[in-house]
Amino acid sequence: MGIGEEPIKVTKGQIRELANGGKLVEYGEDQPAYASDKTDDDGNKIPHTLKGVYFDDILEAYADGAKTSDFTSMSIYAEDGYETILSADVFNVEQGGVKMIIALEYDGVVLNPSEKSGALRAIFPDKPANTWAKQVSKIVLASDKEEETVPETESVYFAEATGDKYDGSYEVDGTTYYGTSFKKIFADGILKSSDEAQMFVYSWDGTEYTSLKTKEYYEDAFLVYASKASGSEDFVPEKDAPVFNGANILKGMKVKHTMYVTVEKTSFAVLDKVFEKLDFKGKGSILVTELLDEINMKEASTYTITGTDGTEKQAKKEELASIRIESTDEGYIVAVDGSEFVIMSIKAK
Repeated sequence: MGIGEEPIKVTKGQIRELANGGKLVEYGEDQPAYASDKTDDDGNKIPHTLKGVYFDDILEAYADGAKTSDFTSMSIYAEDGYETILSADVFNVEQGGVKMIIALEYDGVVLNPSEKSGALRAIFPDKPANTWAKQVSKIVLASDKEEETVPETESVYFAEATGDKYDGSYEVDGTTYYGTSFKKIFADGILKSSDEAQMFVYSWDGTEYTSLKTKEYYEDAFLVYASKASGSEDFVPEKDAPVFNGANILKGMKVKHTMYVTVEKTSFAVLDKVFEKLDFKGKGSILVTELLDEINMKEASTYTITGTDGTEKQAKKEELASIRIESTDEGYIVAVDGSEFVIMSIKAK
């Protein structure tokens, strides 16, 4: 765990001592734990049994009484390279979150390094499966002042403006998945990256979730919208679309409900998901400033707003407060300096 400058090392044995000493948390067959978005083929939530200890009890015992409610972000690292950042609405009960459980047993298996869940597993009952993590090796708690969880961006391109230009597909175990190809987006220069650059993937389905991906995972990834089984003529829409996934991405590394990705100060955003979060009152429009705040756009004196028809308009920082993006049957429309057009991108100058 990391709190402050000095890391705090807690062994599995110490966690087990807490469990045996009265801090055991158990979800049995009569009252199992569920991930809010994980269902079987019939749409029923999948039950899980577990035994473990609340993370807050571990903090109380070994971190001088620290509490998760004192922090605004939690980063979880796994032995297999998985990294994720969770906002307070996942882990802080006071902000609509739930207590995280560090599981010692999961679905009847005593966890150990040779088991696929690893020696420890992080569980957030009734939160999306994206927030759960296996093979947990390190947890870092931070406040906004200590850690900026959203990287700054200088440009954003919108998925709805791409048409079929970046469409692609890949096959895994006889199923073909269809969506937007990141390889094509990189090739066109919309997103930029070096070999060491990590991609920040932000998801929202009523709960914030973020994940960091290495180039190994994101360079051949897709935003998946549909799939088709071998021998079938029927396309099946992804119920959690768009899903960040790909042929080389492990099952636990995919990200459902992807809203935007950022790498090397360039972003690619899905306005359908942006509106789902920001237009919660259903007005059919959002301010450009709301969007830019959401993706942490670089503060600049002037911004270039470009449309799918080639229209390019300059807007000063103070002008953005009155510019809205509207959701219409023709697409996402913006009106700037007397011109109205379907928005394609925004860049900070």
